Amino acid sequence: MGKEKRVSLEDQVKTILAGKCAFQQDNSSSTKDDVSFQYIYNKSTYDEYLRCCIGFVKWVRKDQRYSSDLEATQRYINGFLRSKIDRNLSPLVLRLEAQALAMLFGRTVSELLEPLVELKQPTKTLFLQAGSS
Repeated sequence: MGKEKRVSLEDQVKTILAGKCAFQQDNSSSTKDDVSFQYIYNKSTYDEYLRCCIGFVKWVRKDQRYSSDLEATQRYINGFLRSKIDRNLSPLVLRLEAQALAMLFGRTVSELLEPLVELKQPTKTLFLQAGSS
């Protein structure tokens, strides 16, 4: 019996997102905040989500020193998004990051952004409140 080869977090992300690709399908039956909104219909959206999610797992590995189980990294989502806020990234970038992570973990964007609504920056707070639906 040999050791099982560990799959890297990056490879886990690629596998999950690739499984959600539906480039040739119609997306008219999906709603924005529905958990069943679980497919990626556009290659450029896939590329952006992949970039964001890979950035997340690299941040987890570097800053949190956790690097083996993708599901367990969910507990770091708030810290990751807060680190983006601390870097003064635009609300649109924050929302894109949240959308990518929501797709990766099968959660809603509002679930991920809701804990961040009490931010000190009023414009970001308003955007997050308005955009979380």
